Amino acid sequence: MASSALSIAAQDLPRDGEIGTHWLDLDRPATRQWTIETTRQLEAMGCLHEHGRYAPTPITMPRQRYADMLADVVRLLHLARRIALQTGQVLAWARADQRELVEAGLRQPLLPPIARPDGIVVDGHLKLLELNLDSGLGGYFEVELLQQRLVRLDRADAGGTLLVPTVWQGLQQYIAALMAGLGRAEVELAVMVDPHLTAYNRSHADIFVAHIARNMPGVRARIVAADALRPERGRMSDGKTACDILWRFGAMTHAPELVRASVEAQCMALKTETLVVSSPADLGVDGKLVLASLSELADDGSASLDPAERELVKRLVPWTRFVRPGHVHFEGRTLALATLFCRERERLVLKRSHSKSSQQVFIGCETDDAQWQQRLEAALADPVPWVLQENMRSARLRFGYLGTGGEPAWSADQRYSINPFVFGDALAAPFIRLERDELNRRLAIANVGAMATCGLVLTPDARESA
Repeated sequence: MASSALSIAAQDLPRDGEIGTHWLDLDRPATRQWTIETTRQLEAMGCLHEHGRYAPTPITMPRQRYADMLADVVRLLHLARRIALQTGQVLAWARADQRELVEAGLRQPLLPPIARPDGIVVDGHLKLLELNLDSGLGGYFEVELLQQRLVRLDRADAGGTLLVPTVWQGLQQYIAALMAGLGRAEVELAVMVDPHLTAYNRSHADIFVAHIARNMPGVRARIVAADALRPERGRMSDGKTACDILWRFGAMTHAPELVRASVEAQCMALKTETLVVSSPADLGVDGKLVLASLSELADDGSASLDPAERELVKRLVPWTRFVRPGHVHFEGRTLALATLFCRERERLVLKRSHSKSSQQVFIGCETDDAQWQQRLEAALADPVPWVLQENMRSARLRFGYLGTGGEPAWSADQRYSINPFVFGDALAAPFIRLERDELNRRLAIANVGAMATCGLVLTPDARESA
């Protein structure tokens, strides 16, 4: 009998509780060719194709475990929204150039969240490093490619028996829910882009529109420039077609001058019948600052959280505090933040709010004492808030890689992060990052060389496989 690409190799693979890797025989010709073709498609997309950037070996975990993980994330996103609103911090946490937009968004009903939190699995729980509530965040298309390639391998090799989640299914469910909320069987959807988008990111807008055209016949999607949009007869229009849904494509973390046209278009749209996605108010639910607030509330036993919410925060949020003069509680001790900062440097990470793609993120164990102290002084003097967060590390899993130039396959034991896409309550595949360098651990976007990636396969629950 021919060997299967999907059979587990006869070796003791490292595991992280219920999470492991699904070993592939990369020296098997058919699997090797599948990997080469996957890498070629990544190269055509413009990312993750360099040697050691793509691990064909997928992470695996039980389906219910992943579903529960996502359900917890969604609960925390809703809790973060509530705390930001109840404390009145939602405007203070918004970027100055976006506060008018956030304030206008607060007068609208909140849509189900769209997010891609950054998370690291520690002791079986996904610890969220920041929330990233934004429809403009990237990674959809790289992940979808990897997952669809696993689907293809599964169909060819295992008869379609594996559970391979995708991104598009969640996106389509979200758009369908928006249409149902509007009471419309057909809608005009404008994918709004900014002029500063790179060719790489602009190509993803094209992929987005093309996929909708193929798979959602009731949705007429097209790309529109942010500076071309104006109100017209109660809806936003580019002078050609009025839109029912305005989908913000491109993160709002870019410099103010680069997103000005997008901010203006959204402010105008909120005064019309056009639905703006994602909710502009979420721009004030800053992904780092709200975690500091939640962490403090949970540790202080605040009445703002009920017991179940407090337990949720302790399970999902690492120790996080605002950087400001004063004392903090850390592992049963109360001490000055500046003292903790120096004593526990190797266990801490310093982050600026509203930073982009790990810019202005400093990891204590990668920084010497003098530089670390200088970072604290600069953060305290900065009018933009900073947070201090416990440094999270996952266990290591073993990932296989294809050799080059006819060389045999090789493997590496690497730490990983799981960054789930959230489209309301729909199940979607995550963006997985694999660390390539223990001394360069900043989570970064897919086309930054410090990280590699892989796919995800879910295993049936015991009751399903019985």
